[in-house]
Parts: sequence; C-alpha cells; structure tokens
Amino acid sequence: MTLDREFDRIASAWLADGPTELSDRVLDAVVDEVHSTRQRRAVRAPWRFPTMSMPARVAALVAVGVLAIAGAVAIGGIGGLSRSTPTPTPTSPSTSSATLADQLPALDTRFTSAWHGYSVRYPSAWAASPADRAWKPGTRSLWGDPELDQIKSNEIRFIAEQQPYAPGQTPAQWLQGYCRLDGATDCAATVASWKPIKVAGSDAFVDVDGVKAAPNTVYPGGLLYEAIVPTTTRAYVFTLDGHVDRSVFDAFLATITLSPSDAVDTAPLTGRFTSPLYGYTIGTAASWTPTAATNRWTSTIPDSGFMDGLDVTSDTNVGAMSQALGGRTFDDFLAAFYQGQHATYAGTGCDDGGDPSTWPTIPIGDQTGRLEVVCSAASDEALVAVGGRVYLFELGHSNLSFPLTAFKQLLKTVTFSPLTADRTTTFTSPTYGYSILINPTWTPTNAAKPWRDYGNSNDFMDSVEIGSGQGMGMMSQALGSRTFDQFVNTFYQQQLAAIGSGCAGGDPSTWPDIQIGDRTGKVELQCGSDEALVQAGDRVYLFEIGNRADPNPLVSLDAWKVLLRGVILDPASAKS
Repeated sequence: MTLDREFDRIASAWLADGPTELSDRVLDAVVDEVHSTRQRRAVRAPWRFPTMSMPARVAALVAVGVLAIAGAVAIGGIGGLSRSTPTPTPTSPSTSSATLADQLPALDTRFTSAWHGYSVRYPSAWAASPADRAWKPGTRSLWGDPELDQIKSNEIRFIAEQQPYAPGQTPAQWLQGYCRLDGATDCAATVASWKPIKVAGSDAFVDVDGVKAAPNTVYPGGLLYEAIVPTTTRAYVFTLDGHVDRSVFDAFLATITLSPSDAVDTAPLTGRFTSPLYGYTIGTAASWTPTAATNRWTSTIPDSGFMDGLDVTSDTNVGAMSQALGGRTFDDFLAAFYQGQHATYAGTGCDDGGDPSTWPTIPIGDQTGRLEVVCSAASDEALVAVGGRVYLFELGHSNLSFPLTAFKQLLKTVTFSPLTADRTTTFTSPTYGYSILINPTWTPTNAAKPWRDYGNSNDFMDSVEIGSGQGMGMMSQALGSRTFDQFVNTFYQQQLAAIGSGCAGGDPSTWPDIQIGDRTGKVELQCGSDEALVQAGDRVYLFEIGNRADPNPLVSLDAWKVLLRGVILDPASAKS
C-alpha cells in the first residue's frame, strides 16, 4: 500500500464520518504545532483564527495530516514506541476498538492528596510525589512545581492541583480567569467551547483534548489532556500527558473522588521554628510570627501563658509546649488532661472532646498522637508522647483560612528532640571562652590540658556526658597568624591521615554550614562522630558529638544542632 493511497483512504473516511465543522481550538492547535513548540505545561495554541478562511483551514489540516503520517512512517511509530510495521495510529479512541487504556496496568493503588482534597487510583509501580504547598491564585503552575501532586511512569505523567475561589468570585469567573492565563482574550467564547464531562459526579470540562505535548527532558512528546472541575468552593485541574490517548485520561478521571473540605490553602511552610524550651521544631510560613515561651509548662491545663506561639492570621494561632511525663503513662496524662478540659468547659455549652479513648489518631511528625476537637472545632488539641515527654499542639480560633486540614499538614512538619528540652543549667568553660545550656542531669567535665595543636584528643576537651556513655566535647584555641580556612584545611589533613578517606568528611570546601550560637561555622560529618568548627574573634572553636556509629544515638544530629544554637561564644574570656 502506498502512502498516498493510505492517506486518501484515511482522509476520505474522516470527511465522510467526521464533523462538518472544525472548532477553532482544534485547528489552531494543529497549525500552531507546525510553527512552534511551547514549553509550558498547558500546551495551548492561540484561541482564534483571525484571517484564514474555512477552505484554507481545511487545506492546512490536510497538509499537516500528510506531514504527520509521513513523520510517523519515518520514525516507525508514535510516542517513541517502535513498531515493526509502519501503520497509521487512530487519533481518537472512538475510531478503533483497541485503546491505550487496554494496555494500562491495573489502577490498583489509591493516592490521597494531603494538600488538595481529592484521591485518584494509579498503577502501583508508578511513582507518586505529593504537593507540599498551595497553588497561588493568578499563576500558571509548571511541571515539577511544588504545588503539584505528580504521579508518573516512564511514559505517562498525571498531575493535579486546586485552589479556592477569591472572595465573591463565582465559578464562571474563575474559569475565565484561568483561560486568560494563556493569553486568550475572548474567554467567554473559549470557556463555552470546552467539552462538558462529569468527574466524581460533578460537572467538569475538558479544556485540552489531545493536543500534542511539547518535547521535554522527561518525555519525548505525546499528547496532552486537561480537565477542570469547578466545585462550589474551589476549582480542580487534572492534567495527563505522555504516551496516552483519551481513553487513558478517562480511565484516570473515573477513579477520582473529591473532598474539597479537606483541601489546604496555606502559604508554603518554608521556615522552621525551634523551641528553646520544649524540644521540637515545626514548619512556619514567611508571614507567621513565632514567639518563644518564657515559662515552663508543668500542669495538665493547656494554658497559653506557657506556650510557644505562632500567629498564623489575625484571629488564628498555633501554640505548642511539652513536659516530662515523669512516672505517668501517656494514657494517665490524657485522663488528667481531659478532666481539666471537662471542668473548664462545663456549663458553657461547648463540647470538651469526650473521653480520650474516643479521640482519633493524628500524625505528628513521624509519631502518632491523639486529637481532641474542642468547642465544635473552635479549638483543637493534638497530644503525643515522645522520649519520656508529652507534647501538646493547639489550634486556636480556627477559621476558613486555616482549617483543621491545614493544622494537620502543619503537624506533619514537626521533628522531635526531647533531649534538648529542659536545659536550665548553663555550663561555662573555665578555659575556652564559651558557655552552653545543658540539662541539670548531664555531667560536665573541664578539659585536663589546653588545646594547642590540630588534634581532637579527649584530654583537650571540655565534655558533657549526656547518658549511656554518649556526650559532647568542646574546645578552642587562638588562631594566631593563621586564617580560619587555613586551620580547617590542616585540621582535615590530620583527620584524613588518622581515619582515612572513607570516614573523613571530604574536602572542607564541601562541608555544610552549621549555626553555632550567633555564628555560622562548618560541620564535618564523619563515620563515628561529627566535628563543627567556627571562628569567633581571634579564636577557632571545635564542638564534637561522638555517637554517629550508634544505630540509635541518644543525641541525633538534629538534636545536636539545637544544642549548638544555644552556645554563647565569648573569646575575650578565654584563658588559653
């Protein structure tokens, strides 16, 4: 069969059975692909065809069809898959009984978005990367942006996101605003041309239906599909590209469930707040104002006067605190805590959360705690026990801009370092010109000899024994005529000779930064210990933690970093 005859057959069949009019959008997408390749995620062409007549447009499509078929024959297939016999590929699932969905692995795994309030099924062998922030209104997300949930194989990529409507904005207004992100002007007509479908029982639209996707470093091309679901409170956007057809897109859409009330609209949690009293670190947004507690919590009442605070909005705050359990179990503490809550809310018409045995579980960092919902969600208390301490996180005066779902996301950012709590004693070195906050149960020992060389012998170190033979060492010496970089390089060469390249931390130029007091130093991560060095005045300071070889170290690297932030460097008081 010749190429000309094959094309005549396809073109005749299409003209006989296909539409008598082509939408501007389809023609524009095809013709635009001949002239340019767009790099944006939503690969769309200009919406209008201002000058070309209908006969000319059909002629353009026929010409493009010839080029497309010739190209398919030349490369031996479509979508990067080789074929032994060059045959035309149907452009619509309806023209063939076989579709790519028939080749799709079973959608046997459910992905539930923690950020966007929906779930979808996908093949278990595919990789899922969840979003970690909200989609900023008025912006077009690009592939790989952190506001996108992404599920992908080697040939197919599915992404999703959502955003709430602006105050007073209708779903129709949002749709036109989304249309304008692509530079369209007549968005009323454009939105009206989108194909209506149903997704999870809700009215939806296919706004991109099989446009050729731009080549990129991940996929060599393929087709792109996109569906928009405008619910009563927010709009969802689901996009699929790669070696797909409409049947694959429909298969994914058929598994979607929507839960708009679970969506989170908070700002990105790019900052960190470390409690100076309570032994934890939590994520923060740039606009939040953290305030550290100055009084320690010792009762079973969640008194805000003892809490670290995060001012999230003008009427929403998050508080946190912890205390040692002592001889109590976590359940003992919860029972006493609930009795205090019950007494507080008695007679106010406010629920107190009920018996603790009925409280649901909630993830807090890498731990599982319990959630007490108080006063019909006006206040929520999440409690968890870690390392002999009970931690409490409170959401106060919750409103629509920071709902319980946002609070749950915030709690997932928590890291615990119970060892760093209750540091009420200051150890001041009699020799080396620094002081550090420690727990009163830890045992400090002064250095036996002043440090004068490049070694790190225990004899030269002040030490603090924390427990189980694990602890920290600290020392300093004058730099003299050396620079800090010169000292660090010579120090590293001695380490390299002593422990070998397999355990030394690599060239000092690669060492990461670390905060020590109000200074920024460098940390060498070794096999059995870590060495942090910093300059203050004319002195170099070294701080060591010596338990990295332990599979369950008493002092984690994160906890040690918290301890170092509490150091006060005072080179003028050094005596060596």
